[in-house]
Amino acid sequence: MYSKRNQAGFSLIEVLVSLSLFTIVVTISMGTLVVLLDANAKAREKKELLTQLSFTLDVMTRDLRTGFNYRCKDSAADDLRLDAITVDGLDCADGGDALAFNESGGSLSSLLGADTSRIGYREHNGRIERGIWVDGNEVWAPVTPPEIAIDDLTFYVVATGRASDEPWPPSVTITIEGSLDSDVGDDNEFVIQTTVVQRLLDL
Repeated sequence: MYSKRNQAGFSLIEVLVSLSLFTIVVTISMGTLVVLLDANAKAREKKELLTQLSFTLDVMTRDLRTGFNYRCKDSAADDLRLDAITVDGLDCADGGDALAFNESGGSLSSLLGADTSRIGYREHNGRIERGIWVDGNEVWAPVTPPEIAIDDLTFYVVATGRASDEPWPPSVTITIEGSLDSDVGDDNEFVIQTTVVQRLLDL
């Protein structure tokens, strides 16, 4: 005589409910993963843009630190000609929107056959531009990428007309205000400030 044993299993309803719950959990997990990957990509892009801006500021400060004959443009009416080499320079204690000066030593402009190694920096069309004097013409080129919008670039220049025996050398304070491309996410506005004190090369 054989005994009959009951074999319990999952009903169709239970299988469908389980699959539905599994699908919901996987969908939520995938959505979270996509959001995290997108945030990581934006963070990387933001870091790269800020690194580029930092590099531009480093180049500016290096040029200014060893430069001389600073001439600041303190209003829209002032003429900032790169060939206008001055002896005493021009202060902008209240801030100017462009700056020109002479480079020390062998410079980019001298390598290009320029008559003078005078260069400048300014904001133009939302980008920082570096200008050099080449073959009797001013040549300006952007040094920041289009993904960085520069709203304001201000130079505060003091002590350009100091006597040679005065202890305080000329100094330039730079403030940069702007924003990063909106594609890198929210909170993309920035304000950067640095001060450069003249250190002439003694070669």
